[in-house]
Amino acid sequence: MPLFNRARIGDEQISTADWNGLMEMAREWQRGRFKPGRQGQSTQFIDRTIRIRNDSGSDCPRFGVLGLMAPLIPKANNAAFFFNQIALSATTPAADHAGRFAVAAQPITAGSIGRAWIDGVCLTLVEMADEEHSAATVSPGATRLISSAEGEAALLWIEPVEQRDVADIAWCIIRIGNSGGASSGTSLGFCRIESVIGTSAPYLYTARHATPDGSGGFNPIGSDFDVRNVDESGPSGAGVYKLQVNDVVPYWQGEDGDYYCTRSNYRGTY
Repeated sequence: MPLFNRARIGDEQISTADWNGLMEMAREWQRGRFKPGRQGQSTQFIDRTIRIRNDSGSDCPRFGVLGLMAPLIPKANNAAFFFNQIALSATTPAADHAGRFAVAAQPITAGSIGRAWIDGVCLTLVEMADEEHSAATVSPGATRLISSAEGEAALLWIEPVEQRDVADIAWCIIRIGNSGGASSGTSLGFCRIESVIGTSAPYLYTARHATPDGSGGFNPIGSDFDVRNVDESGPSGAGVYKLQVNDVVPYWQGEDGDYYCTRSNYRGTY
């Protein structure tokens, strides 16, 4: 019996758009199960996003923020789908969506289904309530985050004021899943790759903390430390281009005390 059953007369009905979106998810799942590791394509985008339906009543732009609600298909309606796929309804963020939000990885029109980040590193707009803030959280009624001293998203990079279209609205590289603000020691910023160790992925890199020099470049400071590229992990790691000496990438300290970086959503010096 197929995992994803077709609708039958008398079944509870869902809209054509929803059903088509869910069937697309099923096909993607089957391709991922039976044809893993397409060469040269990282699975980080898929691994760190889920399908959401935009139930806010308004179109959500790419990198827009929506609050997460209930599963699209309840267990009672289709247990096989419920246990094998995660797809949630999403709406305009409210105060109780702190820690329960997603950043759209593509434009999602009202009522449509699309991908959104719920974890990891991505871009989004942040209202900078204070330029010294190092974290962000949901802004009730808005499809962007608002900066805070502590929050669910660490601000790895903040667009300089002089480069913004609106003075207090900044493009930021964030890490969703932050455990706190700067005091936690997890949000560290950028590092410059100094050397590459190993002959195949995942490589071990040495790096130095790097700070913007005000003219589009970065100045390395401090001592070298070891860092690993999370994009090189998993079955598709061998298909990810390795970092090169002098590349500048966002990095952070994991709960295990080691340092990690990513290049998947940042295009700095490489």
